Amino acid sequence: MRQRRGAELETWLQAAEQAALPELAAFARSIRTDYAAVQAGLSLEWSNGPTEAQVGRLKMLKRRMYGQAGFPFLRQRVLYRAPALTKQARQEAPSGQRVA
Repeated sequence: MRQRRGAELETWLQAAEQAALPELAAFARSIRTDYAAVQAGLSLEWSNGPTEAQVGRLKMLKRRMYGQAGFPFLRQRVLYRAPALTKQARQEAPSGQRVA
């Protein structure tokens, strides 16, 4: 997956379908239902990972705050995002000091 060798997908699927594990064979068969999308995901450099991370973050905030606060507070939590510390800032922090 990390080497983006989508061209090898067909070989892997054939081997997985002939495997002794029925779960692996079923997984390989399910991949065939959307073969073009899976092959593109394994071949192309584009990723929707950052988008999915934001969607997950929003869902987590909504679940944590359900029934506890109104929309204005939820909006404030969604829009406010503390800047993440860089690796260099974490390394430069004095020892014994807790750094997020």
